[in-house]
Amino acid sequence: MKKIEMPKVEIGGVEYTAKRPTMGMWRKCVKQEMSEDGNSDPIALMDARLGIIKEFYGIPDDKIEDIDVADVLPAYRNATKLVWTIAMSKMGELPNEAGENAD
Repeated sequence: MKKIEMPKVEIGGVEYTAKRPTMGMWRKCVKQEMSEDGNSDPIALMDARLGIIKEFYGIPDDKIEDIDVADVLPAYRNATKLVWTIAMSKMGELPNEAGENAD
């Protein structure tokens, strides 16, 4: 498996590096993505995304509100993209049963 670079976000001159996601983070990302139906309250949507960013990057509670508004969506997308990348990273290493048994 190739080395995966962990995303970073800067808040107030401090750089925070993402932690390797756990199954719990995967569940939170899936739940958030499934709840974004276009009819969501924008404040609740942003708060949920900030919660994921805070946990994912290890940002202290008293610093998350200082994130530049332009960094919220990229930081959130980088987090969810990494979760999916890691979750699927070993799929290519699994044997292709159909291919192995084909005549």
